[in-house]
Amino acid sequence: MGGGSYTGYDLLYDIEKSNTAQQSYQPARDARLPTLAENSKIDPDGYQPNCEAPQNKDDADLCAQWAMVGATDRGNNLAASQLWLTFFEIVALIVTISFTAWAAVAAANASKAARESVDLFQKAESGLLVPSVVMNSFNTVTIGLRNAGRTSVVIFIADLCCCDAPMNEPIPLALSGNDFSSDVMIKESSSYFFGNSELVINHSNQYAYFYGAAIYRTIFGKVHLARIAVKLDRATGARSVIQGADFSIWENQMRKTFGPDADV
Repeated sequence: MGGGSYTGYDLLYDIEKSNTAQQSYQPARDARLPTLAENSKIDPDGYQPNCEAPQNKDDADLCAQWAMVGATDRGNNLAASQLWLTFFEIVALIVTISFTAWAAVAAANASKAARESVDLFQKAESGLLVPSVVMNSFNTVTIGLRNAGRTSVVIFIADLCCCDAPMNEPIPLALSGNDFSSDVMIKESSSYFFGNSELVINHSNQYAYFYGAAIYRTIFGKVHLARIAVKLDRATGARSVIQGADFSIWENQMRKTFGPDADV
């Protein structure tokens, strides 16, 4: 029994040792990457088919794909170029519009300045009729229109009346039965006189009121209105302008007859 047991134990030990030996670690072989030969090279371009004369269907498909990629790339470049061109065209258009607007404003300002200069010149050089009243005696006066401007004027119509009281209504167009003037030229520094240089005052009141008007044209085409509204103190010869004299009837008639040439 003792020998059998020993023999059995030895058998089991041998079997276990055999299995352990078969399952023991077996180191792997060297797994290093394969090394290149000394003169060997890697082709970075890969396969290059002959697209001018493809050898097979695969080459033809590959060449067609590359051609499509190239066409797409060229199309993208062209689209980008067109976008830049459009951008520069828009910028150029904005610059052109800005300069055009600036030029228009400058031209308008220059035109306005030119008109203002012409107006100033015409006003400085135009003829200008101003009234003059001179008392000769208690019953007689000389009333005229003196050209205080630098150029001649032509009087279309002139009328005058003498009253013994102020006129509290618009001054009418017909002030007297006399046709004092019609197309008479008055040169610079000259005068036009109503009633052949002397008028008779037909009332005995101390104060005489003279109302008159004359429509005349300057050499620049503008039509003006000369107004006479003077109060005369016959006792002292003192003269004063009547404030508030209403010449609206004359002014409206001028606008109606002469339009934009009327300068009232």
